[in-house]
Amino acid sequence: MILPIDDNEPFDLNLLHEAVRLGRDHPEQLTDSHLRHLATYSPGDAQRLLEKRAEAQRPRLVRMPGIPLPQPQPSGISKAAVEAIITGIGPVIKSRFEERDKRIAALERQVKTLTDELVALQAHYALSETD
Repeated sequence: MILPIDDNEPFDLNLLHEAVRLGRDHPEQLTDSHLRHLATYSPGDAQRLLEKRAEAQRPRLVRMPGIPLPQPQPSGISKAAVEAIITGIGPVIKSRFEERDKRIAALERQVKTLTDELVALQAHYALSETD
């Protein structure tokens, strides 16, 4: 999180304009001072530009001609193993969802019953007021 400028750092309108320009054109050149000036007026934009600066400063993978990119390595787990895991945990998860759905249904019935009782009590109260 970027903190706005404080009393120790004087406000500089030119620095604010420069922060906006750099954020648009060259985010990797933004300084913390630029971001603090921007955070004074727009904390969300300052945070967004901080992330943009970090992304721009991250090294890029460059492919040199004639040099192949590294190939991803297999995880070592086979399709059969993944299917076995899914088959093994599938029924357990399904039973948990069924239990949860039953509890939700029971709670919904209780809410309906309480709502009906409340309406009946309000009607009884309204009728007693007219007597």
